[in-house]
Amino acid sequence: KKDVMDFDRNRPLLQDGNGGTEENLLYRSLLTRYLPGLFSGGGASIHRKAGYKMVYYINASLLTLYRESVDSLSPNRFILDLKDKSRFFQGEESWSNWAPTNAYSYELSLPISATLSEAKMLLLQDLNRYLHLNGHLEQRIVSCLALQYNANYQPSSISLIDNKQAIPTDTLPVNDLASLLFILNNQPFSDPPAPIFVNEIHGLKNIHLALPASAISDTAALRNILQIKGITFHVAIRRMNMFVISEN
Repeated sequence: KKDVMDFDRNRPLLQDGNGGTEENLLYRSLLTRYLPGLFSGGGASIHRKAGYKMVYYINASLLTLYRESVDSLSPNRFILDLKDKSRFFQGEESWSNWAPTNAYSYELSLPISATLSEAKMLLLQDLNRYLHLNGHLEQRIVSCLALQYNANYQPSSISLIDNKQAIPTDTLPVNDLASLLFILNNQPFSDPPAPIFVNEIHGLKNIHLALPASAISDTAALRNILQIKGITFHVAIRRMNMFVISEN
């Protein structure tokens, strides 16, 4: 037996070698307040010698952190069953004013052998536990906007983009329905959330149009743009997986 004489019970384990080294680490998670002077973003690193990997998010909003904990859910499929939503939405306030009291940093260390799904599961569990919230997937019946053909429209892939002219900087080139749906469903988080778009068009993949950025969040303008290609949308009711955040 070899005693560690300089072990300090008032300091975190392994911090600066307190009680051991990183080789002793299995799992560790850390949630902090906003960290002034650091960038906003995230990433991952592998520490092969010590045998663990680390996932981190710096100065991120709560909605960003919760979205990282689930796969393939767009911002418009998040529901906040909360009395006070102010710490989730930046609104008209500048990031520099809003973030210091509403952004968080998170770090998770886990074995190299751990899977991405395990890291996401631990992130979700940590957020719920540390913040006293209940973020979870739940099937709900929701209202959507379903893309469909106009009556008597014949499928076509004729381009609406004049290849001889430069595409204006305030437009997005859209080449297929999958790209269109991705753009429409991945608008920034908002309250109320942006409409959920689903596809009821079959047999046509390529549409080739220049979508004005202003039309993405303006359904009337979007309808006018899409009708040039014989596409419209209608209200539809669907049962979908939604991510619900409620009080614990």
